[in-house]
Amino acid sequence: MKAVLLQYGPRIIAVSLLISLGVLFGCGGSAGVQDGTVVGRVYSDASSISSNRSPISGVTVVIRRQSYVPEVVRRTLSDANGNYVFTDVPVGEYFIGFSKEGFLPIDVNSGGSPTRTNYVAQDFFMESGQTVTVPDITMETNRQTGSGTVIITVLDSITGDPVTHATVTVGTAVTSNGGNNGVYTLSVPIQPTDQDTSGTPLQDSSKRVSIQADGYQLDDTVFVGPVANETIQRTVVLRPLEVTIDGLVRIDKWQALFNLSNVEVKITNTSGPSTASPAPNGLFTITAVPASNSNLTRTLNIRFTHPDLQTVVLSNIVAPRAGDRTIAMTVSMTPITVDVSGSVVDSGNLQANGTATVVETGQQTSIVNGSYTIPGVPVRQASGDTGFTIEIRVFNALGGSEKGSISSVKPQSDGSASTIFFVPLVKTS
Repeated sequence: MKAVLLQYGPRIIAVSLLISLGVLFGCGGSAGVQDGTVVGRVYSDASSISSNRSPISGVTVVIRRQSYVPEVVRRTLSDANGNYVFTDVPVGEYFIGFSKEGFLPIDVNSGGSPTRTNYVAQDFFMESGQTVTVPDITMETNRQTGSGTVIITVLDSITGDPVTHATVTVGTAVTSNGGNNGVYTLSVPIQPTDQDTSGTPLQDSSKRVSIQADGYQLDDTVFVGPVANETIQRTVVLRPLEVTIDGLVRIDKWQALFNLSNVEVKITNTSGPSTASPAPNGLFTITAVPASNSNLTRTLNIRFTHPDLQTVVLSNIVAPRAGDRTIAMTVSMTPITVDVSGSVVDSGNLQANGTATVVETGQQTSIVNGSYTIPGVPVRQASGDTGFTIEIRVFNALGGSEKGSISSVKPQSDGSASTIFFVPLVKTS
């Protein structure tokens, strides 16, 4: 070997260089040099649910060794989670590129160039037996040509049910076919004159969503960014138009005793305020009531409450359609009552007979042996209620007429079916 080196030195050196290149770039495992692994993940800048990036499958990923001696070029596809893997990668310095229809490519041949839309932190170097993790790549959508599929799901903000009778427009594409599930699918042309969306968030793209549906309004401006040969999905919630309900509250007995503005009127099966208090004359208006429409009849439960009156609930009242103002209704409420009991003695401290009368209501009962009970006296529990006066008239032991009274009586109820409210002893004179 030494003689060969002396005689053919230059050729032996050349052979030695080729062997060294083979060790550096060649077959895995030879002379202690091992092939390595390359892993990474690729994303799309268009997401089906938001403007955030999302993993993208089916991207062709190519690595090319910068040295062509010997040439190394490998290809693979990203999986459903955007991951890709190269195994048995010889040592050396590599360019990496990415391509998929509908996205601007990342050029594998020239590294950072005008056609490379997202720069890797650096083109990687594979060392012997190492695993190289390439920084995450975000592919930018090419929205300039072709058409993209836009799927809009339209829901009712009150019920959460699908709105099936809407007309949905995205750009120049229009559809009214929401089926039974409120899902509208449009193929949206992407024109060369559309906004250049390179580096632009999805929500700032140039396609506005317009939705028309009887009985609804779209509160927010909605944009989508269609992507050529890709599908974008959005859910849009429509708020029902609002109507008002007018009516009148009446009390079936002793109406003058009650302040009708203390009545609370409330719709109990829908969101929003939908609450009103009548004027002193009993007239009320409920605003912000979700309207019925040509495809949906909304039924309402309306509750009327007052501390002195029995609660009234009206069920399955049909809400007006948009443009209609009122449901004609008169609601009759009944006072809550108790039995008022008391005792009477005459001027001689003897039990007497006579009559007891509630002055404000005209209710009257007999006093027998100094005791009385007035049935069905309305309670006075609401704030601001004035009390009653009970007037007592009796005959004493000598047959003479005597009278007395008790004022500011405010009967109360404990909620039971037959409450007895006791008042203080009255002594007549």
